[in-house]
Amino acid sequence: MKPPNRKLRHESICLLTLACGLIFSVEVSAADFSSRDYPVGHMPTRVFVHDFNKDGKLDLAVLNVGDGTVNDGTVSILLGNGNGTFQTAHTFSSGGVNPTSIGFADFNGDGKLDLAIGGFQIPGQPTCGASAVNILLGNGDGTFQTPQQAVSVNLINNLVTAGDLNADGKPDLVVFRFPQNADFCEKEGFSVFLGNGDGTFQAEKQISGSPLDVNGDGIPDLADVSRGLNLFLGLGNGRYKPFASGPENNAGLLAFGDFNNDQIQDQAQKVVIFCNTLYCETSTSYVGVRLGNGDGTFQPAKLFPPGGYVSDNGSGTPINEIAPGDFNGDGNLDVAYINFGTSTVTFLLGKGDGTLPTLLTFDSGSGEDSFVVADLNNDGKPDLVTANLNDDTISVILNTFPATGSDLAVQLSVSPEPVSVSQKLTYSTVLQNRGPQDASNVVFTDNLPPNVSFGSASIDHGNCTEAQQMVVCNISKLVSGDTAIATIVVTPTTTGTISDTLNVSADESDPDTANNSATHSTRVDPMFKLTITKSGTGTGTVAGGGINCGQTCTVSLPTQTTTNLQVTPGSNSGFGGWGGACAQEFAAPGCDITMSADQTVTAEFDPLPNFTFWLGFLSMSVQEGKSSTVGVELVAEGASFNNSIALTCSVQGASPAPTCSFSPGSVSIPDQNAVASNLTIATTAPHAAVARPPNGASALYAFLFPVASITLVAIGRRRTGKMLSLALCTVICAMAVSATSCGGAGQSSGSMQLVGGTPRGNYTVTIAGTSGSIQHSVSIPLTVQ
Repeated sequence: MKPPNRKLRHESICLLTLACGLIFSVEVSAADFSSRDYPVGHMPTRVFVHDFNKDGKLDLAVLNVGDGTVNDGTVSILLGNGNGTFQTAHTFSSGGVNPTSIGFADFNGDGKLDLAIGGFQIPGQPTCGASAVNILLGNGDGTFQTPQQAVSVNLINNLVTAGDLNADGKPDLVVFRFPQNADFCEKEGFSVFLGNGDGTFQAEKQISGSPLDVNGDGIPDLADVSRGLNLFLGLGNGRYKPFASGPENNAGLLAFGDFNNDQIQDQAQKVVIFCNTLYCETSTSYVGVRLGNGDGTFQPAKLFPPGGYVSDNGSGTPINEIAPGDFNGDGNLDVAYINFGTSTVTFLLGKGDGTLPTLLTFDSGSGEDSFVVADLNNDGKPDLVTANLNDDTISVILNTFPATGSDLAVQLSVSPEPVSVSQKLTYSTVLQNRGPQDASNVVFTDNLPPNVSFGSASIDHGNCTEAQQMVVCNISKLVSGDTAIATIVVTPTTTGTISDTLNVSADESDPDTANNSATHSTRVDPMFKLTITKSGTGTGTVAGGGINCGQTCTVSLPTQTTTNLQVTPGSNSGFGGWGGACAQEFAAPGCDITMSADQTVTAEFDPLPNFTFWLGFLSMSVQEGKSSTVGVELVAEGASFNNSIALTCSVQGASPAPTCSFSPGSVSIPDQNAVASNLTIATTAPHAAVARPPNGASALYAFLFPVASITLVAIGRRRTGKMLSLALCTVICAMAVSATSCGGAGQSSGSMQLVGGTPRGNYTVTIAGTSGSIQHSVSIPLTVQ
């Protein structure tokens, strides 16, 4: 069983100060990576990088949890070829189910890398249980021996990592133990097992107290136990180093690096902010960068990307893990992360000042559960490997960022879309320098459509001018990893489709010119007319969205505009319900209407006392030969309607039409609560009947009998005639028999058919309520299926 997500174990992780400023974020796909999948064991969850066969080439170890019940978890080893490709995986048993984590070291001192695998529940233990860490001794060629239990802890789950904790040259184990049920078991905590150098370990030493100090040097340490165990030993003054050694940069919820190039260690971490309103279940995840002050304190977090990733009651794609690296080779630290439930790796490129303004994505095609960063092909660029839980593979993602030049990229978005004539249209352009070099004398041009009038143009890193439908923006310098936002506002003058084309260039060479330009087409609709009419003999108003309507009013609105109309009955009047485009709202006081064409709305106001129908459906259907019953509600337009209301109905359509009836046939409304009557629609099933013989049989007999008579007369002539007459008689008899078999022998030989009953098709049900001189009716479409 996978460990539950845990909070970060360090001094202060409550980062709610937003200090990132205004940064516009648009997702741009990245072509600077290539991906290849490799099959591994069942349900891979973690990937690790080491040289397991000591050939100088990096290999991969993949932790596979298995099905968690019958099959043991496994470890898949993929030996590297040194060029970013890997050999077929060889899989080894981990010695138990549900492995959670791996530590690497030469535990027995033979110069060969061994594995420590944590998370194994020991059978036959009490409720809170016990769990073990297994050791797989290495053979030095990328294969491993049968797993053996090395140490155990009291609680049912554990995470393990390995390193030299006391600097004696012998690798040790640090284990994070946690219960299945915290209400009944001892609290979670850390245990240290010092190594003896021969593959065995000393007795458990539990670490207690806060802050965490694993190595007992008096300097607080940090631990990330969200997915595995990432332990960071404190060095003082806010500096930390990874406890585990290796060529990879393990992903997790916490990472360290110098994000603003001031030689002071900074922190990057996943930050989750929960909404603080009643009944709110959303949260938003970000990458938070806390710049170090060099004295053990950190500045408030700057959060990226702007807006973050919103999750609502378990849905959404929150950030899963983060890892730093200089992915575009410009000397500035970037951050990569994966989102839960997606196949996308996202990169936030840094520009060397502690901000991460440029966002790129790469889709590996598989659903990642975790990832690791390492230089897999020895080209000096950090690559990635993802563990793909959903298809039992890993994805090796090689970094193909160019070594020189300024890779400028643009992406254009439009709002609103579609747009209406005379409505303002905004073109927003994200201009990125993906590096690795700074770009100088950047020129951004936007060739506006001819059928628009220019309003304004601006860019946050320079200045813009416009002449003859051409906007030109100039930026003297756009550093690597930076993003500029250009905003252009126009007004379409005619309907149809308009296209906007833009381009960017700079003095430096561009290794990928395909992303230097963009074109976007937008549909321009007319302004749509909303007509509101009041009916009935009462008084009242209809208002909303700038509308305040008398008896009849008309307003022109842009396409896709949503307007909320609200009714207010006048004195001694009640609202009798909507009609037209708002008919589906019945007697609700409000109606939301979206303009995609000309619309007409009717609002009925009646003098009090009065009543109206409130239906929970817009149409009805019934199976042929069956009946269907629905509840029809009536409400008082005022406080009550105590007079009896007679309910009637009729059905219009093909004959014989369905029948309808109300039960009860009359109601009254004593208060403001709705009352109901059941409306039943009944249809008649068709019945079986024998079909008449075909009309052609009678005509056939009329032809055969004269011919037969002539034939009989001819039989008495010469021999030749007798032979011909006999043959003709035979044919006549055969035709007569055939006619009989086809239904010509009478009605008793006809085929059976279904006749009568209610025809299938569309009908209209009209329901009416009458009380004295007051009558209201509603027509409902009905389908007989």
